[in-house]
Amino acid sequence: MLGGALTRVSSRWDKQLGSVMDACALNSNHMDFTKNAHAGDEVFIERHVSSIHTLDKGFDESYAPPGEKNPI
Repeated sequence: MLGGALTRVSSRWDKQLGSVMDACALNSNHMDFTKNAHAGDEVFIERHVSSIHTLDKGFDESYAPPGEKNPI
């Protein structure tokens, strides 16, 4: 009787372990997909921000010496 119960418990644990491993694999695959899908976002944001910085430099280039306030 005890042997049959332990066999049943072991079988259930094996099933549950398989379910948890499947869920982990699904999450891992989703995270890999998301990482690849958004891989170019960092580059896009970096280019966008650096272009704003370049544009911003041009606003005071001819009206005041660098580092000083525009008198106008």
